Amino acid sequence: MKKVLPFLLLLFCIIFLSSCTRRDDIVKLSYTTIDYMGGISITHIIDFEKNEYSKNYSQPHVKEGTETISVSTFTDEEERIFIEGINKCGLLNINEEYEDPCVLDGGGWNLVVEYSDASTFTSTGSNDAPTKVFNACSTYFYDLCSESVLGMLPKYYVSPPDISYSFHYNTENSNVSTNGLTRTRIGNYKWNKKESLNNDYYNINEELKVNNSFKNNYNYKLVLYTSNYDYDERFTNIEVTQYDYNEKMTNKNEIYNGKWFKQIELDIEMNKIYIYKISYKNGDFFEMTFNTFVNMNAN
Repeated sequence: MKKVLPFLLLLFCIIFLSSCTRRDDIVKLSYTTIDYMGGISITHIIDFEKNEYSKNYSQPHVKEGTETISVSTFTDEEERIFIEGINKCGLLNINEEYEDPCVLDGGGWNLVVEYSDASTFTSTGSNDAPTKVFNACSTYFYDLCSESVLGMLPKYYVSPPDISYSFHYNTENSNVSTNGLTRTRIGNYKWNKKESLNNDYYNINEELKVNNSFKNNYNYKLVLYTSNYDYDERFTNIEVTQYDYNEKMTNKNEIYNGKWFKQIELDIEMNKIYIYKISYKNGDFFEMTFNTFVNMNAN
């Protein structure tokens, strides 16, 4: 027994190390979804030799549009994090087949993992899937491919939450509260490893101003409130800045700087560009913009 035990331990170590090496030796991963109603299929291809993510769309009886299109590339470090992540989530240990025979339409999927020794791991599903595993892997796929591929991403993983806004003003007959006087749009942001910086706020607001219905004969207040904010993490700071409505956005004026709040009311002026920046403790932030350009046809 004393001689057998070391042998079994050595065998276990060899198998374990072999398994680890095999998992790190993936050369390609393909994930295909099929819509049973229309027959359209989308194949997502992650090539770890080319460090490239690509997609292929195909439809029955249609030869055109089946070309594989390169979507994005990734680094060796991003590859390492991805493979470690899907290993941790158990994607390479799911069953070979999932099926719900009670559902007649719906869709199917096929996962193929190719290794450097030419072996493969394949798993397929028809109206059934290892949902918990797929959802757990969703962020790793998104971080590598820069788009949603497999599973459901956590809420606000791709886009940051906004805070609610409205405009208050008084008329001769009533007090009005509405968010229909203009539209807001996201500008610069850094969010979950993605970022978009150096956006042109003047051009953004040139597009937004066609939606405006402000009038010169009213005094408006911007009301920001967090009663509808449903993101788990609260922001740590908010800055509201005002600019003249011109291409150079002159006369920058910070009209508010504070922390988490329930509601704030700020006096605003006409024919201005406004930006409010919301920041988080991890360094993530996003900026929303709107303008109070007065369309003279609205007066």
